[in-house]
Amino acid sequence: MSIKGLFLAATTLGSFQTFADSVWTPVIQHDLTHIYTTVKDNHPEYVDTQNDYFRQWLEQGYQQGLKNAEAAESLNDAMTLISTYVAGFADGHFFLHLNYQPKTIKWAGIQIRRFGYDYRVDYTDSSFSASMPAHRARLVSCDGQLAEDIMNNEVLKARFNAPDLNSAKVRYAPMLLADDGLGQRTYFSHCRFEHNEKNRDYTLEWKTVLVSDYTQKTTSPFTPPDYSFTIVARDKYWITLPGFSPDNNEKDTLRSIFKKIAAVRTTASHFVVDVRGNGGGNSQWGVEAAKALYGDAFIEKYQQAHSDESYALWRVSNDNIQYLHNALPGIEEQFGKASEAYTAFTALVANMKRTLEQGDKLIRQGGETSSVQSASIKSSAEASSTLPAAATQAKILFVTDSRCGSACLDFVDLMLGLPNVVHVGHETSADTVYTDVRPGQLPSGLGRYSLAQKVYRDRPRKHNESYVPTHFYPGDIGNADRLKQWLFEEGVEPLQ
Repeated sequence: MSIKGLFLAATTLGSFQTFADSVWTPVIQHDLTHIYTTVKDNHPEYVDTQNDYFRQWLEQGYQQGLKNAEAAESLNDAMTLISTYVAGFADGHFFLHLNYQPKTIKWAGIQIRRFGYDYRVDYTDSSFSASMPAHRARLVSCDGQLAEDIMNNEVLKARFNAPDLNSAKVRYAPMLLADDGLGQRTYFSHCRFEHNEKNRDYTLEWKTVLVSDYTQKTTSPFTPPDYSFTIVARDKYWITLPGFSPDNNEKDTLRSIFKKIAAVRTTASHFVVDVRGNGGGNSQWGVEAAKALYGDAFIEKYQQAHSDESYALWRVSNDNIQYLHNALPGIEEQFGKASEAYTAFTALVANMKRTLEQGDKLIRQGGETSSVQSASIKSSAEASSTLPAAATQAKILFVTDSRCGSACLDFVDLMLGLPNVVHVGHETSADTVYTDVRPGQLPSGLGRYSLAQKVYRDRPRKHNESYVPTHFYPGDIGNADRLKQWLFEEGVEPLQ
């Protein structure tokens, strides 16, 4: 019987947690080996490394996982070990989604969220008999361990092992006092909270509850808004861009928004560009948004004037070539066969095929091999003198949150260099220099993952570097009404 067959047998028996450990061990080891070999065969960093940690963790994490799998006894053990291996790469583009989610969760009745750089109480469950801390009280420590240490040492290790990245802590803060079975967790007996400059210790009461009940009570109030163009006041407009992976209807909406922006940009005094919730997608949409604001000619010349020494290398492999070939119809549908994007990807596929036949492992985007050096460019001062006038003189308030990653960060790269842009809101996420992912499936059926095919070299924004706003919003970034009040009446640029 295959590994996947053994796993399916376990699910049929309905005994995930108690199915023989002799089965879980090979299931885990087979999945780990699949990840390990797939990375070696298809990931760019393996053959042209500038990141020693990546290769070290690829080997070290793999060997640790194989060894720990020998003691695995449950589905939770399997998911923890596989997740820990992927989490160790600390790469938002190397994403693991587990197909099997628990029906119950153990928690202490206290929902913690990260506001700014503090962990604070966002919700308490009145059905718990234990005394509860006040709303927005700051979590200081539990059983003598600082909240930050608990996050770094317990929560992040099996989820996203990047202790220096604030966005990961924002995302996983609710797990400080909750356990969904992922990772090695401690059920603390006491936690200390600070409220009104006074510390108080609370005894924790841990309960096992249905995930559906827990989720209903604790789900973040923020839901990414729809794509929209709104008139705030005379000559003042709010643009929401919650993602760059629009469906067909949303593509039409985006194009309509861009036309509306272009129609008012010469007379507008302010634009609010809101990318809260934008986790990325196709970075071309960000370029199109900038063109709608500043004009095609200005953005095209600006990008030429502010080009840098960075370049991209694609890993050449049969699997990567096949994926890119299959993606061409979708690119044609989105941008047209005559578009720059379609032409570039068509040429890339052809160049990768030739490179594979020649036995090379990497190809520079544009067709050159990895040994070709970047071409010399004009100085920024010389090139900037040739810029046409921007189509708008409006001040642009650029709102980000911790979800801004991938293509959203590419948009931030562009926007923060443009005239009259003020960055407000919360610190963004960050991404590694690995990008342009394709999907993969674990052999066991336990989950699916994404794998990068391309690496940037000499990118101005460094590996896992985030953007910190000029004007930091001190409240809940998901509360749109309160955000608007702060921005319009109390914040950096009152619009009333």
